[in-house]
Amino acid sequence: MKPYVIRRLRPSLLTPVVFLLVFFVGLPQLGWPSFPLPIVAVFTGLFAWSAWSSTLVLRIDADGVLLVRGIGRRGRRDESRVPWPSIHEVVLTEGEPPTFFLRLKPDASLPDGAQAVIHDPEREYAAPPDLQIRLRSVNRAELAQAVEGYGRVPLRSS
Repeated sequence: MKPYVIRRLRPSLLTPVVFLLVFFVGLPQLGWPSFPLPIVAVFTGLFAWSAWSSTLVLRIDADGVLLVRGIGRRGRRDESRVPWPSIHEVVLTEGEPPTFFLRLKPDASLPDGAQAVIHDPEREYAAPPDLQIRLRSVNRAELAQAVEGYGRVPLRSS
């Protein structure tokens, strides 16, 4: 079974493209010496890899669930990786756009990137804001297959 992955293009991805165009195309047009092709190729590859890795929003695999909410204040990805033994259930709302969130087991440790965990018997589907994201597009069948196949936890709708 392959991991279930959702990626989203973000406006910040245009910054490296503009930089590449100005630096490698615009400067030689202004009389600066052109750059050797290997240098252009290396920088293009680095920018492409950076852009591709920054599009990740959700990944469900054998290790657990990785939620990426964006880029934080220090330029690092704001993410939480939650291992399967800590997850009580996965919830996907029926609204448009749907919200994906995780409910943790009461004895689960706090995952990296999460500030708090909510355990409220009165609110069955309460979840910490750090463990939820809105998804613009989701294949519910593939998501259910990944959650049940990897984690053997239920996928609930609310």
